[in-house]
Amino acid sequence: MRKENKVAQGSLIDRGDGQRIDWADAAKGLSILLVVFHHACQTSAYLGQDWPVYSGMNALFKPIRMPLFFSIAGMFAASAVARNWVQLLSGRVFTLLWLYSLWTVIYWLFFRYFDPTNGLKPLGLSKWQIIAMWIIPPSGQWFLWLMAIYLVLAKILSRFRSVKKLTMIFILCTLSANVIDHFPHYSWRNGLFYAPFFIVGSWYGQHIMAWIPRHASLLLLLGGGSFAVLWGVTQRYPVLQTSLSFTGLAAVLGSAVIASRNPALRSLLVFFGQRTLAIYMGHGLAIASLSLLLSALPLPDQAFLWVTPFLLLFSLFASLAMQERSGSFGRAWLYSADGVRRLLPTRTSA
Repeated sequence: MRKENKVAQGSLIDRGDGQRIDWADAAKGLSILLVVFHHACQTSAYLGQDWPVYSGMNALFKPIRMPLFFSIAGMFAASAVARNWVQLLSGRVFTLLWLYSLWTVIYWLFFRYFDPTNGLKPLGLSKWQIIAMWIIPPSGQWFLWLMAIYLVLAKILSRFRSVKKLTMIFILCTLSANVIDHFPHYSWRNGLFYAPFFIVGSWYGQHIMAWIPRHASLLLLLGGGSFAVLWGVTQRYPVLQTSLSFTGLAAVLGSAVIASRNPALRSLLVFFGQRTLAIYMGHGLAIASLSLLLSALPLPDQAFLWVTPFLLLFSLFASLAMQERSGSFGRAWLYSADGVRRLLPTRTSA
């Protein structure tokens, strides 16, 4: 299998050695579809076209959506974390911070001067957001901000890696569930809640990647059953939210493996899974722009049936078209840090 460049292929995460794993790409595909579906549901509600079926599905996937993304990212972070500090910071971390800063400014400008949601999304309202973006991410690019932090954290903690310490992290995160819910900023809440998922993957990714395909059916059955039981319990005991996410994650990972054994499903999910970066960056702009058009149209009574899937499909392919049309400029600047690196002075040997 040929080597593949992570950024050129449009993937937020890769294995580090360029090799692809179909079920992992399928899992990434599921994850990005759930993310876009979530934002499509939010926009449908803003348009007054939400449907309880779609909103119910979105609520069901909420405990799984981002834990899936971060756990897969953690599994593929081992090679980056194993590098020395200079390589880690100047490589993966620098790329993530460049993409985060660039796209946060793009979204800020978009909503500052062309806000199709009429203030629904609190972005572009204040110049302070640009200054404070490193402390309080104001946009959907908070995932990149957290990824950079998690990579540094995983590097610091890697020398202390043990099952005992991982268990302590899990317990602390579980016990702090109620505290996390009262944090003033969602990015801070997310940072604490999703940390165990990334750390599990970065510490034991190799073993997990080898174990999951052999026990896919078991993961689906046990994870799905446990998720169903915990779903009702967590409504009364929020302290079990982390456990709910872990069981749902197990079920989805098992589902990804099983889905990847079907040629049609594998092709579809892998297609999106290998293009998560372009979709993640561009879908918000696409959904917001389309919502402006839909809000101006006299939609029929049954529009709630198709608005959400239409937003989903449009934003998926519009974001991919955006990357394709950006050409070499996009490959160097919008979806990677290669252009920035070419401007930086290079080391010369004595």
